[in-house]
Amino acid sequence: MDNFVIEIIPHKDDPSGLKTVNIIGRTLRAYVIPRVDISDVKEFENIDKPALYFLFRDNENDNSLYVGQTDNLLRRLSEQKIAKEDWNTALAFVAEEEMNVTYLEKKVINYIKENNRNELSNSTSSPGSQVTQSAKIVNDGFFNEIKFITTLLGYKIFIPKLKEHQAEKVYYLKSKGVIAKGTILVTNEFVVYKGSEASINESPAFSKYIKSSFNLRQKLIREGIIVRKKDKFIFKKDHLFSSPSGAADVVRGTATNGWTSWKDKSNKSLDENIRKK
Repeated sequence: MDNFVIEIIPHKDDPSGLKTVNIIGRTLRAYVIPRVDISDVKEFENIDKPALYFLFRDNENDNSLYVGQTDNLLRRLSEQKIAKEDWNTALAFVAEEEMNVTYLEKKVINYIKENNRNELSNSTSSPGSQVTQSAKIVNDGFFNEIKFITTLLGYKIFIPKLKEHQAEKVYYLKSKGVIAKGTILVTNEFVVYKGSEASINESPAFSKYIKSSFNLRQKLIREGIIVRKKDKFIFKKDHLFSSPSGAADVVRGTATNGWTSWKDKSNKSLDENIRKK
């Protein structure tokens, strides 16, 4: 995208709450709408127009989200407030007449599935929409603007999760007879790669004092992302963690400083390669 000016308007005293986002000179408009503020947006411009929207849980250990489209944003969010209890914030992009929200919903869902970054909570797939070549060019432009604004606002769904062959540097964690491997992203998130090992043992304090990592580890076991094989766990697929330490906690079954425990082939830690570079 070319250089442009973005206008962000907070509508309450809380800058992390209800806000409008505009790209000056463009027709796309975004709304960040906390669940508790849905009743406060009735007078917003185009709030009753077609839109593409995301529903987030705002939990760093839960990367699931819902992607939807509607012909009336206000009505749909009001319905989702009643129908779905597991979301806290909506990010919505209001459609102008030339914006095809059905086409964009399918494009976004396909992107998320291909990058395997987030877990979709949608119960059905998007049918998509056939568009002319000119309409495709226009809506692909909207897609790029949606990606940019979403990332600017701190939502990471459009930041690629690097596969092992794409990683500039792979890091290893060796502990208690297990070896795990992964890489760090520009967001400081950490990907643990398929085939990595994790200890079956957990420290006595793990479930009591490191609850978020303990609960995440149990969730990965329940979902079959890590499975027991003899005297260790094995990652059956790549998994994205919110931090190097969160990944290390799950691998070792105890509180761990991921910045010092993940090391490259030269035995240099993440801390040495990134923070002390």
